[in-house]
Amino acid sequence: MKKLLSFALILILCVSLAACGNNEQQDPEDAPAVNSINVSISIIDSDGDDVDVEGFTPVENAPFSVEEGTNVLDATQIYCVSNDIDIEIGGSGDYVTSLMGVSEKDMADTTGWIFKVNGESGSLGADEEILEEGDEISWEFVDFSTYSW
Repeated sequence: MKKLLSFALILILCVSLAACGNNEQQDPEDAPAVNSINVSISIIDSDGDDVDVEGFTPVENAPFSVEEGTNVLDATQIYCVSNDIDIEIGGSGDYVTSLMGVSEKDMADTTGWIFKVNGESGSLGADEEILEEGDEISWEFVDFSTYSW
């Protein structure tokens, strides 16, 4: 929750500072190019284990855009904040502990959230895995003791 509040405060501060800028208009050719990429996200209860989350409404293949160079964790936070979806980050700021009101260990001590990009489990953390055009992010709530990797 602290990360989410920090993110919101930084966003508000940036918008406020931009509004206080001078009235000189910048030549569009001098502006730094911001390239956006199109990605999609799914937030689901995994079929590969024995745990079913009751009342869970999944997000499936929802398209959105992020800046080029954005990592999985930042993209997930951007999507969640802009769609009023609860997200909690734990550990050292690189681990999703709760999505859509479903928290790790809610069902058992061995349950939690994992992410995949294009159907593949990442070899890097969500804060290190950089997205590319067309990537599909999937967050799955799993029971690690019975999940089929």
